[in-house]
Amino acid sequence: MSWSLIRVEHLEGINYPFLRFHPTLAPYLAKQIKDDSKDQLEARYWQRYYSLANFLYNTDTTNPHQARAIARLEMPNLRRALTLAVQAGAMEEAADFATSINRFLNYFGRLRESDDVNEMMSKAMKELKPKKEGITEGQYMMEDGRIDELLSKGQGGLAEQAARGLLERLETADFDASYGRLITMAKIGRSLEVQGKNKAASDQFIAATDYARTLEQKKNVKESIGNLHLDLADTLTELGQYDQARENYEKGKEIFQSQKNYRNTAVALGQLGFLAYYQNNLPEAILRYNEALIIFQGLGEAASEAVAWHMLGALARRAKNWDEADRCLHESLRIEERLENLGGQASACGMLGLVAIDTGRLEDAEGWLKRTLELCKKTGSIGEISKIYYNLADLFLNQNRLDEAEDYAHQARKIDETLDLSAHPWKTFGILAKISERRGKKDEAMEWRRKEQEVYAAFAGSDQTVEKLKQIIEAVVAAGQGSQQAASELEEVLQVMGQQNDWRNLASVIRRILAGERGETMCVGLDGTDAIIVRQILDRLSGQDQAAFGTSSAESEDSPDGLSLDQLLSMVELAAQGNSELKDQLMPAMDQLAQSEDAPVELQALAGVLGDILKGDFNPNLDQLPEELAALVRGMISRLKK
Repeated sequence: MSWSLIRVEHLEGINYPFLRFHPTLAPYLAKQIKDDSKDQLEARYWQRYYSLANFLYNTDTTNPHQARAIARLEMPNLRRALTLAVQAGAMEEAADFATSINRFLNYFGRLRESDDVNEMMSKAMKELKPKKEGITEGQYMMEDGRIDELLSKGQGGLAEQAARGLLERLETADFDASYGRLITMAKIGRSLEVQGKNKAASDQFIAATDYARTLEQKKNVKESIGNLHLDLADTLTELGQYDQARENYEKGKEIFQSQKNYRNTAVALGQLGFLAYYQNNLPEAILRYNEALIIFQGLGEAASEAVAWHMLGALARRAKNWDEADRCLHESLRIEERLENLGGQASACGMLGLVAIDTGRLEDAEGWLKRTLELCKKTGSIGEISKIYYNLADLFLNQNRLDEAEDYAHQARKIDETLDLSAHPWKTFGILAKISERRGKKDEAMEWRRKEQEVYAAFAGSDQTVEKLKQIIEAVVAAGQGSQQAASELEEVLQVMGQQNDWRNLASVIRRILAGERGETMCVGLDGTDAIIVRQILDRLSGQDQAAFGTSSAESEDSPDGLSLDQLLSMVELAAQGNSELKDQLMPAMDQLAQSEDAPVELQALAGVLGDILKGDFNPNLDQLPEELAALVRGMISRLKK
């Protein structure tokens, strides 16, 4: 009769069957147990499952599919066995037990259950009589788990505080805490990274790696070194040191492959994809993330799957495949909401906001970004809050909501000033410069541009950008030194650049350089990237270093061409709104530029259109303008008609 209450299940790749008992069988059998043997049976029960948990934990790196299949089926028994171990007062074993269980609960995205385990263990540990000095291995493992929980919730400041406190306590541990010190040093680095302190984090990861190499090179130490290489590479990527980042990603991947750690190999592949994304190598990035997604789906690792979906959405956005971006990001958000991961939800919502901006759905964009801001405030992720302030400032600037834009930009600036250059503070200075230009505050705008250029020049990643344009720099220098062939080949390139928003200002300044202009004022109004390129060209042509910043020389007489596009359009808009003094200055300049045979064709056309607008014609012919430039002019006209 009892056999009808048992179902035999066979798992792929596992020799022994899993026996599933009918829910009524266990209570029935429990009644047959004598009271004097119950404690003994329960002890054997939890000890057996404690051994199983350790086995699954250690097997997961090389046989994750089988280990996780067993863990899913046995989780009720594992949870029950942990409770019995705690009740038996076996806290050292229970702490180790809880670590193994939580690993699988986190992989499965069952974060609420993981919180329950942590809460039970924390309560049990508090009820123990504390030692006057030192820390037990069980106490270490519980505190280590608490730090992981804080990191998973994006609470970097609290995690750092807890990790530094734990590292100090490990100095008087009553067990060999060398490996525990290594892990805690790494988690201090991760807590710094969560807070946006990437330079401090990279230094911490290097220190942890140096310490790891002094330890006996057991399997767990080698894997920790692999993880430290990945952590260091993440921070190097944020700091713009891309070559060093790739080197460390590859080192980590090699270690995991040699250890046959498939999961961490997949993590390394995903991070190589992230680096490719940073360097705008979309095909490699998409390939890497799809490889990672397949592996994580096979492992049933929901949290990592959500990250892969998010990055595929970001890549689709960069490729301007809006429908695919929206699909991938909503898939990521769906998983993060199921996991109740606020940080992941914030990332997905923030990217959905950017997609909405890209597709002109500005009301939707504002809603997504403000939802992101509230989520980031809950997690306490300062660096992410700064990014959302910047995105909101940019959104409102493009809608000419200048007061709101300025407020958010200054909030971003205040945060950026507390972080390192990986926070990209020059972007915020650029926003503030554009706001000042829109308001006609030329001196104030120039000061923000100067700060933007200074800060970007100090960023390591700026070298990577300049390297990509090395051929153009060489061609401009050759043309400036008299090479007709270089000048002829460069003309086609400049025409293409002049039709792109990101490069239009640079193309205009290069034409001025080729016409013989020199001086620091050539960089006025340029963003950080363009300014560095122009300075390199001027340095090469002059044969000596230019003053870094602050050098003054006579302004170009062709002042409209010396302004950035944003500056010029802002000044025309102010003049058309009733600034008669500014209008009197701009109208003859526009007429002269429109008739100048030396000016680029698109600049002549733009000057003609702006001249018509200044004369009161708000329906000028835009047929001769590139579409992107025409769109900017239409936006200005729309604001003037309000």
